[in-house]
Amino acid sequence: MDEIKQSYHKKNFLAGDIIFEEGAPADCAYIVETGQVEISVLLNGQSIVLGIAASGDLFGELGLINDDLRSASAQALDDAQLILIDRNMFKRKLDEADPIVTFFLRALLDRFQEVRSNLVTLKKEHEKQPAAQQRFNHNANYEADKTRTIHDIKLETNLLTALKEEEFVLYYQPITHLKKHAIQGFEALIRWQHPTRGLIPPSEFVSFSEKTGLIVPLGNWIIKEACRAQKILRNHFPDISPFISINISALQFEKPGLASTIAKIIHKYENNPEDIKLEITETLLMSNPEHASTTLHNLKKIGVKLAIDDFGTGYSSFNYLYRFPFDSLKIDKSFIDEILCNTKSAEIVRTLAHLAHNLGMTTIAEGVESPQQAARLLEYTCDFGQGNWISHPVALTDATALLAKFK
Repeated sequence: MDEIKQSYHKKNFLAGDIIFEEGAPADCAYIVETGQVEISVLLNGQSIVLGIAASGDLFGELGLINDDLRSASAQALDDAQLILIDRNMFKRKLDEADPIVTFFLRALLDRFQEVRSNLVTLKKEHEKQPAAQQRFNHNANYEADKTRTIHDIKLETNLLTALKEEEFVLYYQPITHLKKHAIQGFEALIRWQHPTRGLIPPSEFVSFSEKTGLIVPLGNWIIKEACRAQKILRNHFPDISPFISINISALQFEKPGLASTIAKIIHKYENNPEDIKLEITETLLMSNPEHASTTLHNLKKIGVKLAIDDFGTGYSSFNYLYRFPFDSLKIDKSFIDEILCNTKSAEIVRTLAHLAHNLGMTTIAEGVESPQQAARLLEYTCDFGQGNWISHPVALTDATALLAKFK
C-alpha cells in the first residue's frame, strides 16, 4: 500500500552467509529473529570472535547514527532470519521523538563501551576464554527494555506484512431497532486473521497501531472495506439499505482531508452517504475542539452521519452535544450492564435518551446482552440496541443471513 512507510523488513540468510564485513559501508542495524550470527574483528591479521548474537539480539547498530564503515564483521552461523532496521527510518523515529529511540541510544552507548573494552582486552584474554563462548550481557533494566522494544518492532513488522498481505478482516455487529426488533445497521469491527495464530482481537494491535501511526493506513482500509460491504448488503436488501458504522481513530481525525478521502471512497462504492455513520469518541474532541468542529462540519457536508461514541465515560461535556453536529449518541456499555440492578445507571440511561431526542439525535445502547435489558431500554425510549442479545460480531456472509432473519 502506497500510504505505508516502510519501517522494517525481514531477510533470510543461509548458514555461512556474510551479512556484512569489517570496513564495509553501514546503513542499517539488525535484530536476530531466528538463528545465530557471529560477530568478529581482525586483530593483527587474526579473526577474533566478539560474541554470538541470537534471537532477540541487536547488532550493527552504529550504522544507524553515523556514516562510519563497519568496525566488525557478521556471519550467519546457521540459517537465520533477521529484521533490518533502516537508518532513514531510525532518523525519522528520532525526529518524531519516538520512545523506541531511548532504547537504541542506550544500546548504542552500552555496546560501544563493551566493544571498546573487548578490543583492548581480547588479545590477551581470547586464548584463555574464547569470546565465541560469550553472549552479549547487559543489566536487568536493559534486558527488560530490550524485550519490550524487540516485541514492538516485531509487532510493527508483522502488522506491515498483514496490511500488505491483506490478513485483516472486518466483522459486523448488528444494530437493531428496538421497537421494530429489526436490524437496520452494523458496526464494522476489525480482526486480524493471522496465518499461524488464527483470529486476533483488536485489543492486541489497535492501540499499538495508534502509537506507531499504522492506524492511519489501517483505518483507511477499514473505511474502504466497510463501504464495499455496505454496497453488498444494500444490493441484497435494497428496501432496507442497512447503514454501516465505522470507528474513526484520533490520528485519522487529525489528518487533513479526512472528509475528502471518505467522499472519494463513498463515490467509488456508490454508497448513499447517509448509510455511512462515523463514530467519534468524546475524548477525541477534547484535545482540539476547534479542529474537531471544522472536521465534523466538513464530514456533514459530504452527507455522512455522525455518532458520538462512549458518551458518559470521559469528560462528558454536554457542550459537545449542541456544539457539534452529531446525529446519534451511543450510550456506553458500562451503563447498560447495570440498567436492571442499579437505579443510578438506569436513570442516567433514561436521561441521556431523553436529552438526545430533545436535541434531535437518535440513541444507540451498546452491550445489550438480554431481552430484559432491551425491554427496559425500549421503555426508556432508546432507539437502537447493539450487543450479543441479537448477535456477536460476524463475518459478512453471516451478517447477510442475520438481515434476512431480522428485517
